[in-house]
Amino acid sequence: MSEVVWVMTMQISDDGQYQWDGNEWVPIDSGGYQEQMPMSDVVPATSSGTYPWMDAGEVVTDEFSGILQYTASNPIIRIINSIFILFMSILGFKQKVKLIVTNQRIIMDIRNYSLYIFESGTDMVNVIHAETITTGFNSTLLIFKKRYISIDNMVIGTDRKFSQTALENAARNIGKVLK
Repeated sequence: MSEVVWVMTMQISDDGQYQWDGNEWVPIDSGGYQEQMPMSDVVPATSSGTYPWMDAGEVVTDEFSGILQYTASNPIIRIINSIFILFMSILGFKQKVKLIVTNQRIIMDIRNYSLYIFESGTDMVNVIHAETITTGFNSTLLIFKKRYISIDNMVIGTDRKFSQTALENAARNIGKVLK
């Protein structure tokens, strides 16, 4: 026989004037009760963007997708990391990332894949601080071209459809948001 345990969390309305007591909305500054519709009928606030986690008034300014890699300034670690990345890509392991820059925050939606097709995990990273934000362009053997944007030690090798100018504008927007 299973037992259901309810955990009560304090929930405050969007305008900050009411608190949910488990049955109805109660004004925070007085002891009286406010008549409110049941929780099942409450319509969530709509955001101005395309993601359900966005706040009202939050707008997506830049959005990029690509492959996530990590770097270091130590040349020995960079060589080991390059060999490791090559070995993992041959086996079909990779991390796809979507960088979403809004007017309020920076989010990295990371999807881990194994054996080329199986999604083995997801992470949603909220970037709150960055020492360095760089953009660049690499070319290997004149046929392998990659544009990238780097936030500290995380490098996002973007898809070809994103221009270098768009990456530079995104870096400026990220710098403004993280001030």
